[in-house]
Amino acid sequence: MHTDMIRSAVLLAAGEGTRLRPLTDNIPKPLLPLAYTTLLGHNLEHLAEAGIHRILTVIPPDTQAAFEAYSQQYPDLELTFIEQRRPLGTGHAVGLARNWMNGQPFFMCYGDNVTNYDFRQLVVAYLQNGDACTLALRRVADPTQHGVVELDGTNIRRIVEKPKDPPTDLTFAGMCILPPRIFEAIKQTPHSRDGEYYLPDAIQLLINTGEQVGFDQLNVWRLNVNRPRELMEAHRQLFRYSEVHVSMQESHRIQHPVALSDDAVIGKCYRIGPDVTITEGCTIGNDCMLKQCILLPGAGIGDGCVLSNVIVASGTKIPEGMVCEAEDEPAILA
Repeated sequence: MHTDMIRSAVLLAAGEGTRLRPLTDNIPKPLLPLAYTTLLGHNLEHLAEAGIHRILTVIPPDTQAAFEAYSQQYPDLELTFIEQRRPLGTGHAVGLARNWMNGQPFFMCYGDNVTNYDFRQLVVAYLQNGDACTLALRRVADPTQHGVVELDGTNIRRIVEKPKDPPTDLTFAGMCILPPRIFEAIKQTPHSRDGEYYLPDAIQLLINTGEQVGFDQLNVWRLNVNRPRELMEAHRQLFRYSEVHVSMQESHRIQHPVALSDDAVIGKCYRIGPDVTITEGCTIGNDCMLKQCILLPGAGIGDGCVLSNVIVASGTKIPEGMVCEAEDEPAILA
């Protein structure tokens, strides 16, 4: 059994969120709101619960100031940010942490993961099994969009990134514990056809050299947030599994769960909720009905609006009387 405790983590959050535009035009994808928190905050809180307080986050270019400002909300965490200047893949992003690491194993998490999986469970599996790496795994309907694994008893014998003909439906769930030897493997990893260096390919190199790679299989929900539909689903799921403290004026009719910024200004509303997040600087007029909505900072809703399954981009002003009740795909108002 390993005697090392896992005290450091690398969080990969450098994606620019192109499939979430225009929501990410003014807000980095990891700082998009979800229920009571953000994509980044959700993962920082999971890491802190696992006893991990030293965290390096790899972020998009030219966003350092926004992340530094956000980090003030977590004074008990030792947070460092480094920009990935070019989109060269998950392996390259992990490799940026080499000089920051102290020669100890570390937790790695994809920053667009949203789950109620307890990160402590992965740490325990790693400590008990004594493998060089331990990966969180889950079964999915479409394995072609993930790193697909094949098992050999209690170990992983093969991992392939986004295969056209996946041999199984068991995939890498974007969370793992890695040894410091991963950095040498990353240096030896060839780039893919699209010019990226994939972390699963570096893990496969460790397997090829005889390293034992174990796993823990998820039995809970997990979402990968890349599109508005996934953002809204993650928003709803977090409300279901989180305790959110809300204060509202008595004149408001509220159907919980609702998360409300302290500085939001709300008129005499008919109904707000369920599953509504209202962030800082938002204003809502009189006689509005909002359910399953995310209002980004500075959004304004005119009198008499009816909104359902809607995400309002930052700074957007919705004219009075608008009715928008989206069905399968959330509507983006910008």
